[in-house]
Amino acid sequence: MSKLWQIYQSVYFVFEQNQNMPADDFAVITAMNPKGQPVGSEENRKQMNDLAKVLHESEVHFFKTLVMSQSYDYAEQSHVCICNLTQAKKWGVLFEQNAIYYVRSGKLYLEPCLLNVQSVLLGQFTDYLKYN
Repeated sequence: MSKLWQIYQSVYFVFEQNQNMPADDFAVITAMNPKGQPVGSEENRKQMNDLAKVLHESEVHFFKTLVMSQSYDYAEQSHVCICNLTQAKKWGVLFEQNAIYYVRSGKLYLEPCLLNVQSVLLGQFTDYLKYN
């Protein structure tokens, strides 16, 4: 599992040009490929729609983003959402995600959901941010 955990630490977040930082604290959550296991595009689309529905029903502000490997060979759709870490991790577990990303006061953390590992401070979020 350590290789997968390392991969999760080597990412970029792709925002639209006109997208500002949403808040000081926010989460980046996907519902794609539960438990890190690839599934088909139709299943991933359904999972992402279900996540959007849960976020909408929870009345949190959210928007789409792309989380991309630093080697540019893999990307997953995700949602940036304004919520606390506890709630973000609950949604990560609900959608069977190994981990979520959380930004606290501008610092980016990789937070485990299903994995039995410690959270990791990756650095300043802006160092991981790219604009489309």
